[in-house]
Amino acid sequence: MSKWDMSKKTRDSLQFEKTHHYTLNYNFKVNADSLTLCKQLPEEGLKDSLYMMNGDHIVVADIQILSKDSVDSVWIKVAKDQDTMGWIHERDLLRGVMPTDPISQFIHLFSGTHIYWFLTIIIVAVLFYLYRVTRHQKIKILFYNDIESWYPMFLCLLMACAAVLYGSIQLYVPDTWQEYYFHPTLNPFSVPFILSAFLTILWLILIVAIATVDEVFRQENFMTAVTYLSGLGVICILCYLFFTLSTLRYVGYPCFILFLFFSIYRLKKVRRSYYVCGNCGKRIDGKGECPYCGAINE
Repeated sequence: MSKWDMSKKTRDSLQFEKTHHYTLNYNFKVNADSLTLCKQLPEEGLKDSLYMMNGDHIVVADIQILSKDSVDSVWIKVAKDQDTMGWIHERDLLRGVMPTDPISQFIHLFSGTHIYWFLTIIIVAVLFYLYRVTRHQKIKILFYNDIESWYPMFLCLLMACAAVLYGSIQLYVPDTWQEYYFHPTLNPFSVPFILSAFLTILWLILIVAIATVDEVFRQENFMTAVTYLSGLGVICILCYLFFTLSTLRYVGYPCFILFLFFSIYRLKKVRRSYYVCGNCGKRIDGKGECPYCGAINE
């Protein structure tokens, strides 16, 4: 259908979607305690109100532009059912709702609370480290007393790369991220290039993270593996936070280049053992007595 065959309402709806990323029949979920709606538009003179409560699923039923409204000219009519519908300023609506798509809900929740969750994880991990150091005085940790694998370092590099890309999207093409927020997908081949690169790296992070966990538990005992992975998680979180925030201040780019060279240097320095103890299965540097179980390997 060409634009000449469309009705004025359809053309207006498509134009609104282009700039606001949603339009008629779009579904939201109320995440605020409540939304206060007006049963009629202000120009109609009546001020009857109704409320949508937390958890209600609502749909956009109409859109009106009131140019004389000095607060917000965009009014959105939302409906929970045939008998429950009303009008609200767009800015008030978007503050109290999120899209019903699970990916959009994750983005919304993650964007609002991720720093607090990160700080909580860091505190828990640091306490766990202090406990381990106090008892054993020796721990496995990335960059110091590391395991024989390039996966952990590569995982940190991927986290830094994802953070730089996310910060760049927010900095240069925020509308692209807004469009993705309202219409998310996990398919990296159906989105613009910069989003495609970001999603591809997220998939790589998942794959490398699984490989890292498997490698760590294969090389170390349970408690050492848990300690190492806790520390690795903290370092990855710090990488993500640092490069995201620094990229928004433009200094993340030179920092990332330095980190890239450092990562390549560390990856080249990873020591690989080509012998395995025939008794305990641990990697060893050569034949002879196993440093882990004391067995003699001929």
